[in-house]
Amino acid sequence: MHINSGYRKEATTMMRGFLGAFAGYDAIVAPSSSCVGTVRHQFPTLADEAGDPGLTRDVEEVSPRIYDLSEFLIDRLGVEDVGAYFPHTVTYHSTCHSRRGIVLGRPSVPAAPRRPRTHPDRPAELRRSAAASGARSR
Repeated sequence: MHINSGYRKEATTMMRGFLGAFAGYDAIVAPSSSCVGTVRHQFPTLADEAGDPGLTRDVEEVSPRIYDLSEFLIDRLGVEDVGAYFPHTVTYHSTCHSRRGIVLGRPSVPAAPRRPRTHPDRPAELRRSAAASGARSR
């Protein structure tokens, strides 16, 4: 937040804290692509502005080890199936930062096999009613 608001001095202090806290880990997993993008793309600039070669070196060491959660699971660990089942129609909207900010080469969500869009738990009269009203019945 500080870096995006123009508080670069405060952001540099927070960056130092982040680097110290996560320096010893093999991987850093964040649930937010914008946080990953900040570490990968904005931390190097902040470190250069600080004029501290040690800080620049710390950023270079830590930034390649930060991952978006889906990127870590799929691209790093190779997870393709977690064995979960959810009997409803679901779609996934990838975040803008995952597509543009950290430029994931492909969505880190494998394409699910296409299944018929039917709901056995939805009564037939409700499906007919939705269709008659012009609503999309899935």
